[in-house]
Amino acid sequence: MHRLHSVKGRDVGQLFCLEVFCGTAGITAELRAKGMKASLGIDHIRCKGGRAPILRLDLTKETDQHRLLDLLEIPELVFVWIALPLVFHGQRSSICPGWKQQTSCIV
Repeated sequence: MHRLHSVKGRDVGQLFCLEVFCGTAGITAELRAKGMKASLGIDHIRCKGGRAPILRLDLTKETDQHRLLDLLEIPELVFVWIALPLVFHGQRSSICPGWKQQTSCIV
C-alpha cells in the first residue's frame, strides 16, 4: 500500500491528481487545464459552480473509504490535495479551531 512510482518520462496527460473535500473543484480545474485531464475532485456533494468533475464519496461510509483507498493505489496518481471538510456550507471544521482567513491547516 502507498508505493512510490516513478513518473520520469511520462507525459503529463498520463498523470492525475485528487482534490479531496473539493467544494467547487477549483484546484482540480486548474490541474486539468495544465494537462492532467484525468484529475478528479472528491466530495460528498456537488456544489453549485463546480469547475471540474466531482466524484461523490461520503467518507463516513466504509464502502466510500475503500473506493478512495483504491484510487490512492493507482500508479499515475501524483498529487493529493486534502482540504478541511465543511461542517455545513460556509463553516470550517473544528479540526482547526484557530481558522480565520487561512485556507489550510496542518494537523
